[in-house]
Amino acid sequence: MPLGALESGCGASSLTILPGGIAIASPNVTAAAGAGSTMAMGADAVGMNSKTVTIVADGVCTIKGTSALKLQESEASKAQEKHGAKGDKNEIIGFTPIAGSSRGDSQEAKADKPQWCEANAKPAPPSLTITSETVVTSPKDRARLRIAVGEEVRLTVTPGPAAWAIKNGEGTLKPKSESASSIVFVAKGRGGPVTIAATKDGSTASITLTVVEPESWSMVRKPGSKLRHAHGRPDCGWLGVMYLHPDDVNFQSVETREMDSHYIGTGCYAGFNGDYHGNYPLPERASDWFPMKRHTPHGTTDDIPDTIYTGDPGAQVTGAQPPFVAGSGYFPITIQWKVGTSKPKDLPIVKQEDAVNSNGKCESRKGGHSESTKYNDPTSTY
Repeated sequence: MPLGALESGCGASSLTILPGGIAIASPNVTAAAGAGSTMAMGADAVGMNSKTVTIVADGVCTIKGTSALKLQESEASKAQEKHGAKGDKNEIIGFTPIAGSSRGDSQEAKADKPQWCEANAKPAPPSLTITSETVVTSPKDRARLRIAVGEEVRLTVTPGPAAWAIKNGEGTLKPKSESASSIVFVAKGRGGPVTIAATKDGSTASITLTVVEPESWSMVRKPGSKLRHAHGRPDCGWLGVMYLHPDDVNFQSVETREMDSHYIGTGCYAGFNGDYHGNYPLPERASDWFPMKRHTPHGTTDDIPDTIYTGDPGAQVTGAQPPFVAGSGYFPITIQWKVGTSKPKDLPIVKQEDAVNSNGKCESRKGGHSESTKYNDPTSTY
């Protein structure tokens, strides 16, 4: 026996007293005190019987029942409720908080006092937050909730991981794993609101993105390029670069093409009536598809120059010098767009216009941009 220890035993029961504590081992243990208080511990049950039973935990106290937890209301509580007096709805019926640990205590006071003991307490569902960041870096606002058709957005849930799903609208999520902290949403080729949700441990958060289609297009003259003109003739040509709008989203996943059209002219341009704009091949009479390449403050562009030229009816039609025979005309231009294999969709018709006045000024307009020359300007080319 260790020094300073006392041990007593009888059959399968034993009592050991050590400097560091007392150990009791027995199939059944019963302890009794005055006024009828008892505590019994056996292989199948533990019982406590007294006027007052106090359970105190410095941290978290947990009482669990594997199949069920039954709390029996005290006789005093029953009588109190019968007479219309109800206690705090947040209290556990039949239990009394330890003195100094009421729910109204301040956080400072609770720090030095025993905490409430909650029966089979479950952790509160986590509070989820979803943040978004566009994959492309332009426009600068990468947290924007307006995105272009085909655009990709990285979504992150905190805390993660969580299960993701598209609740409303169209698009795809990648990767397609059931649980992830971050996923990428890819917009489809049609506009509208899309709601994506993340669910974790019974808590759900969602985010709604507005998918935007191209609405219009415009042109600017290619930087550094020159005008096309023949000295002595009322003609004009320039190189234009197209931009898709609106400007606050990035259409780099979009492709565009130009549909062919017939010329409508008057005056000196009447001879061009019915001519095809691009002489594009059958059966669709459309240009090739051109992918958008980059976003700028002016919109999203394909950076491919378009040749715009008025043509020259010839001196036999306009005359060789002022006053020239005036004229005007236009092609009704239809631009189509698509994302991947989606069905092409038309943008509003924009006129490519030409005009010559009698004093020899020639003007060419397309996509809201205009260039002009005077018949006596020096010869130049693009």
